[in-house]
Parts: sequence; structure tokens; C-alpha cells
Amino acid sequence: MKNNTLERKPTWEMFNLLTKSDKYSGYCVVALRCRDNKLVRLVSSDLKTRGAIEKDTFRRRGYTMKPTDLIRVPIFGKDRSRYQPENYMVHSKYVWSAEASPRQEDVLEKCPIQHTGKIFGTESFRLMEKDLPDHSIEMVEVENFTLSYPNEHCKRPKASFTYNGIQYSNMSFTDPDFHFSDLDPSLYTETEDGIFLRRAVLVVSLPGRPFEQDNCYYIFVVRVFPLAAAAA
Repeated sequence: MKNNTLERKPTWEMFNLLTKSDKYSGYCVVALRCRDNKLVRLVSSDLKTRGAIEKDTFRRRGYTMKPTDLIRVPIFGKDRSRYQPENYMVHSKYVWSAEASPRQEDVLEKCPIQHTGKIFGTESFRLMEKDLPDHSIEMVEVENFTLSYPNEHCKRPKASFTYNGIQYSNMSFTDPDFHFSDLDPSLYTETEDGIFLRRAVLVVSLPGRPFEQDNCYYIFVVRVFPLAAAAA
């Protein structure tokens, strides 16, 4: 059966790119839609990538698009995802473009960053299906963020932090391009097994399907934006 949505011409929209998080062989992409400052997830129509955006999509004329960049993207409409209502479908046939590289602080000023409540309504790093909220992306400002490998068998670093007075631990971190060596030294402290940030804004995401072994939906930290320490 043909996908009639993809037979139409796309609507070109402007976004600030927020994440390029590991997903299969490509990226899970969260972006801020410029016309209404809403968080959306851009997903591929290619069934072979299982929704991931191919990495070559972000390379144009020697430049690699990076988080906070202003990008122009072809949108074909909403993706019918039960637990990820923010999903919008794109097609690999069309070329994305980078239009500008604004400062992090200017982009974050537009973002719907949360400071109250609980992350996805829980104090845990995972949820059962019955507890899922009506959205799957949040941005939160946190304190005492640490990133480390708990043991030698851990494939991904784990994030721990405090949000609204609640301690969160053991969240998988999936941003492959985050390197603390690229940061201003005043923003982080190197620890024995990782790094420590006094303040940061995180993009956190819930998957569209549960983890097969326990049927739970795990929260992923898909991007960290370090912040300067608050003035005393």
C-alpha cells in the first residue's frame, strides 16, 4: 500500500536542532519548532532506519549541523505514534539545510524549560505503560549533574542529577557528540570516573516501545546543555 502522505510535497519549516542522540545506526532528533517554540521529534519515513535520521542528513558542503543550529527541514505531517505525539515525519529524498548558528543561551531562552514537578511525573528512571504521560519529550534545568560509567560492563554512561529537589540516578545518556574536553573548563569538574556539572539543562526522552526484558519505558538523557554556576 502506498503512503499517500509522502506523495505530497513537503512543508518546509524552521527549527533549532537540539539533539543528535544515538538511535540504531542514525540519530534520534529533537528540535524546537520556530513558529511556536514547541518541542518535536523528527523521524524518518524509511522503515529500514526504524525512525532514526541518517547521519549523512546533517552533512552539507563540508559542514556538519550541530545542536542549536537553525535548520530548514521538509515536514510531511504527524507520525502516528501512540506514545510519542511529538513525532513529525521527514523524507530522506529532500535535503536539509543549516541557516544560522545562534548562541546556546539565545536558543535556550525560547525553549519550554521546566523547573517544577517531576520528570515525566515520576521520581524513577523508568515507567510502566499505565504511568506514561501524554508526551515523550521534556526539557528540565537540573543541578549536580554527574556523568559516569558505574562499572566496566556498562556500555553507556549513566547520568545522575537533582531536579526540583528530587535525586535522579541511573539514566542512560545517549548523546555521542558530548565531550567534556570541548567545554569551557569553568563549567565542569573532572571526577575519578566522569564529570560533574553544577547546573545544566537536559533534554529527556521516552521511547515509543518498552524494553522487552521488563516491559518498562526507560527515560533517556539525550542532550545536556551546561550552564554557568548561578551567582552567589
